[in-house]
Amino acid sequence: GGPVACCPCSPRLCAGRYAARAMAPPSATHARRARSAESSSKKQWFLGAFVVGALAVCGALWVGAGSAFFRSDSGWAPADAAALRSSVDQVASHLEHTLARQVQAEPRNPEIALDYALVILKRFADVADPDQPSTGRHGNPRRVTTARRSARLDVEVLRRGQELLRRAASLAHNHSAVLLRIAREQRLHGFLEDALASFTRLLALKPTDSYLYVLGSDVASQLGRRNEAIALLQRALQLQPSSLYALSNLGNEYYLSGDLHNATAVLDQAVSLAPKRAEVLYNAAFMHEEAGSFDVAEKLYRRAVAAGGKNRIAALMRLGFTLAAAGDRDAAAHIFQQVVDESPRYVRAKHMLNAVRGTAVSSASISYIQAMYDNFAATYDARMVEAHRYALPARVADLVASVAQSARRIVDVGCGTGLVGAALRERLGANVSIHGIDASKLSVAKAEEKRVYDTVEHGDARALWSSRGTEGANAPYDIATAVGIATCCFNDLQPLMRGLSLLVREGGYVVLTVEEHAGAAHELAPTGRFVHALAYARDVATEYFEVVEAVRTSGFQQYNRSVPHAILLLRRPLPARGSFTCSRDGAVHEQAAEAAAGER
Repeated sequence: GGPVACCPCSPRLCAGRYAARAMAPPSATHARRARSAESSSKKQWFLGAFVVGALAVCGALWVGAGSAFFRSDSGWAPADAAALRSSVDQVASHLEHTLARQVQAEPRNPEIALDYALVILKRFADVADPDQPSTGRHGNPRRVTTARRSARLDVEVLRRGQELLRRAASLAHNHSAVLLRIAREQRLHGFLEDALASFTRLLALKPTDSYLYVLGSDVASQLGRRNEAIALLQRALQLQPSSLYALSNLGNEYYLSGDLHNATAVLDQAVSLAPKRAEVLYNAAFMHEEAGSFDVAEKLYRRAVAAGGKNRIAALMRLGFTLAAAGDRDAAAHIFQQVVDESPRYVRAKHMLNAVRGTAVSSASISYIQAMYDNFAATYDARMVEAHRYALPARVADLVASVAQSARRIVDVGCGTGLVGAALRERLGANVSIHGIDASKLSVAKAEEKRVYDTVEHGDARALWSSRGTEGANAPYDIATAVGIATCCFNDLQPLMRGLSLLVREGGYVVLTVEEHAGAAHELAPTGRFVHALAYARDVATEYFEVVEAVRTSGFQQYNRSVPHAILLLRRPLPARGSFTCSRDGAVHEQAAEAAAGER
């Protein structure tokens, strides 16, 4: 196969030439070439054997280190840890020098050495995830991060991997194919600044490659550099104006930067290029819906549904949301019913059907909460903070900081992806222990990545207080935050207020948010969210707390409008002349000290 593939003549003639050469007597030149080839082959074999052996040793040492670490409740044993680290460093250092020599020996072909460097990084990364399946206190599956235990191992793994990739990048020189692989690995492992630098080098080498501009823009977007991402995508479109991928990404960047006018214009351009492509129609419809252009969004969603494809059910759901936002509840109910008929297990469609029909429900089902926030987890932070100007975490953290002078333990009920935890950690520092709990497994994973919680638990928040009998001074937390949990989960606030009162000690605080409306005391709105009158929330709160402060504010932006919210700062009263207890059914009982003394 080799001679035929690399010779421009016909296969028959090529085979004849090689046959003639094979029958000819070997010359001195042929003999020297043969000995040189044999020597080179032996060198490559020994190098390959050494590299494979070194990889095996590195992997065994790191896996052993990780196993020893996780078997120990107290973390690393200093002597063992030092010995393991020393062994790993020696082997890795020797291997790196060998790879560097190989690249110097073959400066125009560094791919082999770089491949080994990336394999090492992957082997290190394989032991970087300390999560172990476990069960929560109340039988709920959970994932718990103990940041202080795992930080040393994770930091060492990531630092070593980052160094190896930087070393590989420095060896790549002007080899664009190798540099592209390195940039992708840097992006994959979260070394975003390094990845952006590598893509910048690539663009200098290949300034007319539109795809590289798109890849670089994605890294800039992950770093939150919207203007840089937009500039890279605009350059990609100058090189390839019909790139639907670049147009879709540019529309998304405009959306995240709050520029809905340009977002809709760019995606309308994509629709003009691909008028029957379902995902293009869906993206354009979504932007018009976000901009409040419900008529245009409805038409585009209907075209996306007619186009079919894997996004058909998603397009139907968004069509239902658009009709509900436009005030056509009957049409929205018809669409949601169609989704339920086609996908009976789609719990969000069932929830929205209750919302647009005005069905009375006391709380959302746990399956709905898990499904919805698992679906949003990957993009929740960018969409809520940047596109929707989500301001509640920062404002809640400010209120907590004003009363947290002596606080030591805080629980973030419904922690989600960790936005509130990050704001609390920024204001309160490392001296406060923060525990998070959320029903969405993927949201908990995102919260763990932020490393702002001491522990994060995956489970139903109601399990936190269901096992506690009555209030008492030994309640576990000084402060509890509940941001958004009333809006997504509770129509009737009574169970939530009662549960939160069981979590905080006497004199402790609760900070709770509600989406406010001017209608009835509480209802499931056509948006699918629970809304509450501020007067109703205060009345329920006073059964268990003192209302210290109630602040009206804008929670976020939706459909180009502010969504009104209220933040309640509540304080669990200290016992004065009597002590307060709360029974399981939520009734509040006061027992005067004199009466209790008389009975004794």
